[in-house]
Amino acid sequence: MRFKLIRLLIASRFSKPLIALMVFVLGYSVIMGVLIPPEAVQMGAFWTYYIIGITAFFLTLMTAIGGVAIMKSDLDYLFTLPLRRRDLAVSLYITQFLATGISYLLMFGYVFVFIGGSAMSKIIIAGDMVLIGLLQTALSILSFKLRTLHKVILAAGMGIYALLPLVGFNYSITSIFTGNVAAGTLIIVALNVVFNFFALTQLSKIELGFTKVTALRSSLEYRTTERFIGLSRRAAIFRRYLSELSLTGRFNLGGSVSVKVSRIRLSILIIPMSALAAIYAYLAITFNPADGSIGMAEILSAMYIGIFIPMFSPEVYSHERAWLAFSSMSAKSYWRYVIYARIVQTYVILVPFIIANAFLVFFGAGGALNVMIYLAAVVPSAPVITMYISGRFSPAQIIELETMPTEFSLRQLGTLLPVLFYSAAAIISMFTVWLALGCAVTFTLASIAVLLSTRTWNRIVYRLTERGYV
Repeated sequence: MRFKLIRLLIASRFSKPLIALMVFVLGYSVIMGVLIPPEAVQMGAFWTYYIIGITAFFLTLMTAIGGVAIMKSDLDYLFTLPLRRRDLAVSLYITQFLATGISYLLMFGYVFVFIGGSAMSKIIIAGDMVLIGLLQTALSILSFKLRTLHKVILAAGMGIYALLPLVGFNYSITSIFTGNVAAGTLIIVALNVVFNFFALTQLSKIELGFTKVTALRSSLEYRTTERFIGLSRRAAIFRRYLSELSLTGRFNLGGSVSVKVSRIRLSILIIPMSALAAIYAYLAITFNPADGSIGMAEILSAMYIGIFIPMFSPEVYSHERAWLAFSSMSAKSYWRYVIYARIVQTYVILVPFIIANAFLVFFGAGGALNVMIYLAAVVPSAPVITMYISGRFSPAQIIELETMPTEFSLRQLGTLLPVLFYSAAAIISMFTVWLALGCAVTFTLASIAVLLSTRTWNRIVYRLTERGYV
């Protein structure tokens, strides 16, 4: 019965082409890792920092926008069947892992060769990486019932804890990558036992938990309703996007397992962003390379921001009722006002880091000017590029806030293209100031071209209508 249940859940949540791609990418990453030439292993120190940084990113992401992969059909049919709670919990956990934890393994097969140590330590680290994927799965499940503030605190805590080995702390999850395999393994096993116990317990009572969370968030949504009385159309749009930030997780292969919406006011968000910018400035000054080269703090900050901002830009389509606006203004005007507001919103979020990098430039930190150019002139174009790609390939409207509106498919990977673009731009911008300026000019011109194209936005409106945005 459990095997049939697992097959049903996987078939209802993942398209066959997507499953085939996941298997291919996993095999490809492992094979490419084996075929990496020996001379490339000399860059092992860089890859150690890279793995630690990306591990922290995944732990933060899965916790921040995690949730349980529940579909409307599960509420109407699956949960009414006389199934053993243990079988249901295990089956839901496996599908959850395929949507969250496995993404970590898909990305690291090709860098495993760079990890130093004996053959036995590498085998242990390989098992630890699987356990880290399971830990991410558990965190995504447990964050389902947390309030937004508690979720952000837990996500930030897990991310910072994973980064601690970079400053010499040897009792963290990622200590396995800095030579402390025994201590890191014990910590990973202990955290897995605790978090996965509570995650499986929550999945065994998912019907009750789902009902409670839906009722709680519905009441919270009512209390935080914005008022737009007396405002012009343009002023109402700007108030909507400058009063709060909506975090919509709808990404497969490395993002949320369902369409989830969390809202946080910009006035509150500025506080943790300022704290993170201050920590970043301290680390950049403390570990500033003596030869004047760019430091790891600058590289990681640019890459993180280049990932986060594009991932949260497409949320506009997820809960818009755009036809209400189109009845009073043209589609072109409406989308432009929305994009202008999102650009200003992006600058508000980035201001603490832009100021921090200006401070670092004054103190001569290598690469700080590159990062400042990247944040001030490249990242703000993300709302334009991501909204265009998302509207063209995979807009997802939220109908049931707490359930998956559709299965994960290859088409949805189109929403990850901007993340790749901005991550690549972050890396390129770190080489020289001229490359940073080149990326700034390129992304600015591309965003202007897309923004000024009336035909582009009209076609996106037609595509939204064809997909049921009525």
